Amino acid sequence: MMSDVKFIGASGVQNGVFENVIDVFAGGVHIDPDSATKYATSDPKVIPAGTLIGRKEVGGLHEIVTFDVDGELEATPLGLTHFDVMLDDMPLAAVVLSGTVRVEALPDDEQENWEKIAAKLPRITF
Repeated sequence: MMSDVKFIGASGVQNGVFENVIDVFAGGVHIDPDSATKYATSDPKVIPAGTLIGRKEVGGLHEIVTFDVDGELEATPLGLTHFDVMLDDMPLAAVVLSGTVRVEALPDDEQENWEKIAAKLPRITF
């Protein structure tokens, strides 16, 4: 979870994962909460910024992409979450399609496998 959150008035700006964002998925995506079981036990229940999101499957929900034991992607990625997302019954996330990422600020799995992610998401610079 991001620790560098700056609050300005009633809203906030979260710095850390992205140096810049050029393009996001219009309207955001609904994440399948069943694919976020890894984050269901965290306190608070948050999907961290920089989490890899996959392309939509049947049913209209996007899933969190996981890595198998060999570090290979288990689904086709769409992009990375722009901000931390509260895990509720229908999480809505902004997904970055193009921009520059700080590798050291990514979640652990994404940080360990960033080269494989970079090969699948050429519009994101790591």
